[in-house]
Amino acid sequence: MKAVVIVCLLVAGVACAELAEPSHPAGDRAEEKRIELDGVEPSLATEADMDRLNELVSALSVPDPRFRLMLDLGWTTGRSSWEISFQEFEPGFGIVDVHSRLGWKRLESIIYRLHGEYKVNDWLRLSASVGLGSLDNGQNSDTDWYANFMGRDFIFSKSEADTDGDVTLFNLNAHVRLNEFFELSRLPGQWDVFGGYQYHEEDLRDRNGVQTIIDEEQVNMPFSGLNSTYLFEWQAARLGVRGEIPLADRLRLRGSLAGLWARFEGEGFWNLRDDFRNESPNFVQSASNGLGVELSLFGVFDITETFFAEIGWWQLYLKAQNGTDKLYFADGFEARTDLEFARTQRQGVFIGFGGQF
Repeated sequence: MKAVVIVCLLVAGVACAELAEPSHPAGDRAEEKRIELDGVEPSLATEADMDRLNELVSALSVPDPRFRLMLDLGWTTGRSSWEISFQEFEPGFGIVDVHSRLGWKRLESIIYRLHGEYKVNDWLRLSASVGLGSLDNGQNSDTDWYANFMGRDFIFSKSEADTDGDVTLFNLNAHVRLNEFFELSRLPGQWDVFGGYQYHEEDLRDRNGVQTIIDEEQVNMPFSGLNSTYLFEWQAARLGVRGEIPLADRLRLRGSLAGLWARFEGEGFWNLRDDFRNESPNFVQSASNGLGVELSLFGVFDITETFFAEIGWWQLYLKAQNGTDKLYFADGFEARTDLEFARTQRQGVFIGFGGQF
């Protein structure tokens, strides 16, 4: 669309010039230059036409500074969960399949993030981002059931608790500028592919426990002393694409999409389990086949040539399956169960302010 608009303005300018000056000696004419645009036949333009064209292109260009630094603030919410399975002997029923699922929802957090980017040369850029925040207003549920017990799932225990904690974000990337290697005149703006490393951590604390189900009967039985913790830790290789396009004078749209290949590590401490060892962690989990995605979309406004503000949406999703769960008992015995899955999701709105030099 941008190319079409430019061509239309150019053709109109040339036509007006021809009508206004029907006849001049060749020597008195302004110097003419030949312009070639993708998919458009060559045409003649004067120096004035060239200047107008350059002004139009410059007005809708995307800044390409040597260094960029930004601080942003995000209002985010998240949810995480994991599930394990194992077999145990129940008198009168024999070997039964047991599942236990822990879920956390409404994990609200205000996150502060600092971003930096350095232009090494025309085709390579390096960037890093770190974010920190506190979690509150979350809710935990702990559900245990027999799977396919007498033809159906039988919930023998469920409890709920209040959750708070902390969240930590970090990524490090190398960006390759596609515009330096391919003809992207049909795609306005700047486009990169990037690869790097990502770290995401959610450190959760559960308190104020209430038993809500016993052998499929609804109950309401608060219990005291709950002070359990669980740590979700994700480390991932990332590969993605990002783009930044001009929308109007001083206004741009910036977005990115990254695929994640992740390893999950979890550590828990159940402080009310007398059969578990009385030191943290009393169980650990791991899975190395995780996948995920991170996306962002921001509108950017250039306040001046140096300073800018932005607002937009960010989202992260991670999931790993078929891992292991290792428990440490008070008598020194260790047991392994199957980690069916672990999952973390977080998203929110961010506003930021930065400079480009």
